[in-house]
Amino acid sequence: MELGEYAAALEARRMSDATIRGYLSDLGLFSRWLEETTGTVLRPGSLTAADVREYVSYLNTVQRMKPASVSRRIRALANYCEWLVQTGSLPNNPVKGIRLPTEAKRPPRSLGANEVYRLRRAVHGGHNARDIAIVELMLSAGLRVSEVCSLTLRDVFISERKGRVVVHSGKGERYREVPLNSVSRQALRDYLSVRPGGQDEIVFLGARGPLTPSGVWRIMQKYCEEAKIQASPHVLRHTFATRLLRENHADLVVVKELLGHKSLDTTAVYTMPTLDDMEVAVEGGSRKAG
Repeated sequence: MELGEYAAALEARRMSDATIRGYLSDLGLFSRWLEETTGTVLRPGSLTAADVREYVSYLNTVQRMKPASVSRRIRALANYCEWLVQTGSLPNNPVKGIRLPTEAKRPPRSLGANEVYRLRRAVHGGHNARDIAIVELMLSAGLRVSEVCSLTLRDVFISERKGRVVVHSGKGERYREVPLNSVSRQALRDYLSVRPGGQDEIVFLGARGPLTPSGVWRIMQKYCEEAKIQASPHVLRHTFATRLLRENHADLVVVKELLGHKSLDTTAVYTMPTLDDMEVAVEGGSRKAG
């Protein structure tokens, strides 16, 4: 079957143009390797597990690709073969059971102390109460960008000495309460005191109504450029979790509940050493954060 038919099938699954281009590009690279190695063109019915194993070996030993890149190439091939099985062009998927190289897990990227300072300095220097409150909720309370955007006025509880937000995630079926520290409480107070009135209960508003995740991304990028750092809204959530576990030595179960994770294993990834940690360990010294 022509790859054009496969591309049409991917479009029917509503995959993004970028994903489709990536799949077809990876398949093209496999097809070229197969022809150069065996002298035969890619024919769906002739693909074997031996071909896949040899290709994995080639990527590992000749191309010396990183495990994640090898896995991406093979996932593209597996997806194609699964489609061939479904259309009756291949009796079984030759990629199934193929062992792929594993990559050492690393904790998600988070900001160092100096980067946090620079970001906060940029945001607070902008004197926009809404933007300050948004960044502090992600940085000081670990909220996801979607959770920030879906907060309603009924979800916010602030008193003189305490505060919390009620967070609904997973299309509303999951619920948790997240305490607010003094910084995020003050940021929310300041914003709510100037927030436009009206009937809309969504806390964070843009020029045309409730703020969207893409709107928060644009806000973040503006301040990141000013602070000369690279970060996304989710990096702020990672920073919250990392600082709790690695600097404040918070209990893992407590952090799991604060983040709204289903599994403790998901939270435990933040305790894993970074490359910097390992470099400091073998040097026998210390390194300044940032």
